[in-house]
Amino acid sequence: MADDVYSRIQNVNSVTNDNSPYSYFVDALVLQVIEDLMEQLGYTETQAYTAVYSGGLSIYSTQNLMMQQICDEESNNDANYPNLKEYGLDCAITVTRADGTVENYSSGHIKQYVRNTYGDSQGLVYSSEEAARAMVEEWKSTIAQEGDTYDENINVTPQPQSSVTIIDQNTGQIKAMVGGRGTKETSLGLNRAYQGSKRQPGSCFKPLAAYGPGMDSCGKTLATVIKDEPYTLRNGKVLRNAIPTT
Repeated sequence: MADDVYSRIQNVNSVTNDNSPYSYFVDALVLQVIEDLMEQLGYTETQAYTAVYSGGLSIYSTQNLMMQQICDEESNNDANYPNLKEYGLDCAITVTRADGTVENYSSGHIKQYVRNTYGDSQGLVYSSEEAARAMVEEWKSTIAQEGDTYDENINVTPQPQSSVTIIDQNTGQIKAMVGGRGTKETSLGLNRAYQGSKRQPGSCFKPLAAYGPGMDSCGKTLATVIKDEPYTLRNGKVLRNAIPTT
């Protein structure tokens, strides 16, 4: 109850509306400092935001600028994504009617419109940025009324998305971070390197879960050949990586 929410929102908006948004690395650093100020020094969230943005703090990071530049360039190099180029649509639209009433819409409304109109269950993935924005305008025409005003936040991002985190394994320091592919439009947006967007790990855990223990305790070596063929356990159960499909 004591938190001055509106002042904090105004402070954050004054930063995130900057024409030069912070990098993903700086976003993560800002949030970590705010969290540390709250947990270790007992700051309220408002006090922590104020200290970071206008408190005159000197903050020294672990970022390696050369590594960061390489990560930024390679993450956004379309040549690294040769087989699939699509664009995902995400938006939030507030409509103020002539009588002053306010209606809020999201990407879900556009997805439902595409599904009902074109039978496309996807609805939010397009072949180009222009096609995505054109669909927004088409959908808006279905709700438009005379005297409307619109407040729109439309993000069109290339797909597939990606993220990168480079860590010095000796110190645990983060040297570079990229939280998404495409032009970064705002500060403190979604950072896929550590916020949400969780995915199953695929085969990246095998060195720790299978090959490491095999060499440590089961007599395997770096020269051990593992045949890619059906394998039967002593109890007669056949191991399979995937269920065959027809």
